[in-house]
Amino acid sequence: MGRAVTIRDGRVGAQGRRGEDYAVAGRDGTVHLPQDVLRLLPPGTLVGVAPQPGGTALLVPARADVEGVQ
Repeated sequence: MGRAVTIRDGRVGAQGRRGEDYAVAGRDGTVHLPQDVLRLLPPGTLVGVAPQPGGTALLVPARADVEGVQ
């Protein structure tokens, strides 16, 4: 099979192509993270997104002393 699509909450959550897995950015900016990443960034984790050279982005969890700040 050349392509696999995962549906989560009624939306395309991930796609697999040629053995590689990809998260899909939704129109509203949502990204469904793979299970192995969710273990590192559980739901509710405050995360910064830092654009990187080459068109990539780095997810940076907030420091513990920032988490409780409203």
